[in-house]
This record gives sequence, structure tokens and C-alpha cells, in this order.
Amino acid sequence: MSIDFESLTLTDIIRLQNQLSNNLAQRFEKRLAIIFNDIVGSTAYFQRYGDQAGRQLHQRHLDLLAANLEGSDGRIVDTAGDGALIAFTRIEDATEFSIRLHRALWRMHRSALSEHRWQTRTCIHWGPTLTDGTTVAGDTVNLCAKLASTVRAEGIMLTSQAVSELPKHYLPACHSLESVHLLGLPDTFEIFQLHWRDPREIPRYLVVLETGQQIAIPDKPVISCGRFFDQTSVDSNDIVLALPDSLLSKRISRWHFELRSEADQLFLRAVSDKPTMVNGVNLRKGEQAVIEIGARVQLSGIMTLTFEPEPVQLASQDQTLPHHQSL
Repeated sequence: MSIDFESLTLTDIIRLQNQLSNNLAQRFEKRLAIIFNDIVGSTAYFQRYGDQAGRQLHQRHLDLLAANLEGSDGRIVDTAGDGALIAFTRIEDATEFSIRLHRALWRMHRSALSEHRWQTRTCIHWGPTLTDGTTVAGDTVNLCAKLASTVRAEGIMLTSQAVSELPKHYLPACHSLESVHLLGLPDTFEIFQLHWRDPREIPRYLVVLETGQQIAIPDKPVISCGRFFDQTSVDSNDIVLALPDSLLSKRISRWHFELRSEADQLFLRAVSDKPTMVNGVNLRKGEQAVIEIGARVQLSGIMTLTFEPEPVQLASQDQTLPHHQSL
């Protein structure tokens, strides 16, 4: 039946709008978990390596998304530039996918050269959308895409709406961040960071190769490491580093570096002017580097540390690695 719009009164049009809105909501409105995932720094990658390499990077990203979507009800709704919009019917499936994705990329890059590594970031939101099974639209989608631009590299951010829908066993991994204000929007948005790394892949011990000493890394947000030790002083280091030769030990700073636990990563921050090298790269005072399992740190050319997930088998004294009593 056709409608003669020209003959409709104002009241008729308002009634028709209400009917259409109700019908639209009944037929097409559905609450979904929405993910926006994009590549961090792709513009610079294009500029450095060219269009062909940049397009290959985009394809690797899409292939990685597709591989980790297998076995779930998630689907890629749209791709634009270096980003992808993905929809799930269950928030826990969206969360598990995001964890799988970031872990897969991290493991892929552990042995890759730095120039061939690339990072993504993810925002997860939950709310009402309009969908016909193919297209997904609405404020939930728009807000997720805008919030994604505020996520740090390798991060997974969840909105408060997403966290409120998560099963309880996920909540210990969700940590509140400062609220975000988006340009042009009056409200601030409460957001959470999801810790996604496998705890088994975070260093738990450091080993002093010159002595064989193995030291458990304390469970603290900031861990001071250096030569200074005084049980009566609050400034004493959490991890004391020294060699049997006291003269050599003095080449290690009283406070040489800090280990910082941020989210689900371990960072080493140089706090001394004396040499600190991480995997062959010299850190100046104030600079920091990610510490992963197997990382090798050299201090002042006289002490070498490695970082391990658990205690290691000590080498015997007749091997290259000397074994001395723990200091």
C-alpha cells in the first residue's frame, strides 16, 4: 500500500515515525559485542617501505584476524584502511578472540627482527546495534571505533559496558584506567585494560651468569636493582647485585636499574649513568626496554643477567659458566 506523504498531517507523520522506529527496533536491533582492531603506525610503515609492502602488511593483519576467528561466531563486518570491525553475539567470545589474537602476534614476533614487527590495538564495546545479519551500525559501533584510537600499542581496552557483561572469572584481568574524553562528545568514558599475556611467558627469575645466582623477581610494581644493600634502610634495593670481587662490584651503581611491572609486561628502566645494555642495545639513563624471557642484560661490562620463567639448571663448575655460592 502506497502512502500519499503530501496529504499527511504533522500528527500523521509523527505517528508514522514512531511506527517505523518501533518496527526497526523489533526487527533489526540486537545487542552485540563490537571490536575495533587496527594496526598501530601503518602510515609510517607505508612511507618507509612503500605501497606494496604496506598492502602486504594489511593482508597479514586480515589473515591473522581470520585465523583467530575460526571456531567462534565472530565475523568481520567491515574493513577500512588499517582497521577492522568485528561483531560477536557473546562478550566472552569477543574477549577470548582478542586475547588469542594478541598472543599469536606476540609469539610470531618474538624471533623476528624489529623492522619486521608490527603491533595492533583493540577496543571492545557492548551495546545495542542495528543489524540485518550483514551490516552492523549504530552509536555502539561509532563509539568503539573512536575509543580504539586512544588505546596504546598492544593494548586491549574494554568499555564499562563490556566489563559489566563479562563472566566473573575475567574480572581480575581487567584493570581500570583513567576515564577518556573524546573530542566533540560531552561525556567521559570509563575504560578498562585487559591483561592478555600468558603469565607463563613473563620472566619470574633473573640469573647472574658470572656467579650462577638465581633471584626470584618480587611481585611489585617497581623493583629496584643495584649494589646498595642495608637492611635498616628503606632505600635498600629489592634485588642486590654484586660479585665476589668487591672492586668489580663497585662498577655496578648503587641503584643501577628498575624493573617495572606495567599491565602484563616487564620493563627495565635505567636509573644510572653507568652502562646498561639490553639485548645489545645501550640504554641511557631514563630509557626503558621490554624484558621478555631470555632477555640478556649487561651491566658496566662486568655482570650479565638473563631472565627466565623459572629456576634454571645451573652449569657445573667445569663448564664455561662458573658456579659460586649465592651472594
